[in-house]
Amino acid sequence: MKKILYKIFGGACSDCAKVHSLLNVIIDDEASKEEEEFFRKHVDECTPCLERYDVERSLIEKIKSKIDHKCCPKQVIEAIKNKIKGLPS
Repeated sequence: MKKILYKIFGGACSDCAKVHSLLNVIIDDEASKEEEEFFRKHVDECTPCLERYDVERSLIEKIKSKIDHKCCPKQVIEAIKNKIKGLPS
């Protein structure tokens, strides 16, 4: 049972849980030096956590590559700002 949990969740230790909670912070480059150091050290030793990180990072990169960034016309932006401020468009 422990091996199944380890395979599914990347380990049952508290370090694995902490690494999983840091995934998005690490991927978004918003981690502190201490968090990043802890994360890197752990994934160097824990293959399931490294695999989970790789999967999540790849998924986010794939989604970002599919997003089509288009500029919004200036008059639309101004109309939205005016609505927020309660001014007539």
